[in-house]
Amino acid sequence: GSSGSWGENAQAFMMKIDSTGNYLWSHAYGGDESEEAVSVIQRPGIGYYLAGMTNSVSQGNFDAMLIKTDEVGNQVWMKTYAHPAWDRINDAMMTKDTGIVMVGYRQATMGAASDILLMRLTKEGDTVWTKTIGTVGDDRANAIVSFQDSLYYVVGDMFVPDSNLVKGVLIKFNDQGVVLSQEMIGNAHGNYHLSDIENG
Repeated sequence: GSSGSWGENAQAFMMKIDSTGNYLWSHAYGGDESEEAVSVIQRPGIGYYLAGMTNSVSQGNFDAMLIKTDEVGNQVWMKTYAHPAWDRINDAMMTKDTGIVMVGYRQATMGAASDILLMRLTKEGDTVWTKTIGTVGDDRANAIVSFQDSLYYVVGDMFVPDSNLVKGVLIKFNDQGVVLSQEMIGNAHGNYHLSDIENG
């Protein structure tokens, strides 16, 4: 997550505990401004990835961030993905080839409508592709799960102009970033919010 224990602004934070809840170690990551880690992914025998956001190394607003550590949490590298918009990451997962997919939303300017943000990265943190999906209203991706190795489902929220309401959305896409299907969730009147998804 994040913690302000190391200074005035919050830094990304990772803590390891054992199976009975005993503290083993913790580390903070970041710069002079604010960082937040929202998802941690273990690569067995190699270390951890922390996906999140930073405005310490950015174009003025929050940028997407990926941190790689060793097996005891020492930072190996931190990469940021500069964009003039405000990017926020809500979830991430490892791909079959040990790369990373991060999902969230991109807001063009403060107060502007947001678009769903999908990012595919290599295991070294280099960008393979970035995709945005949006309407005239606020659209956000909140969680991701893999399906059949190279296929992914994302859930989130999407604005429906015809009804002026927000509905849940289920998006299926492949490893190349091609959207294969998009389904709106929520038939009754009112707004819907999908926050998580699990592959059963």
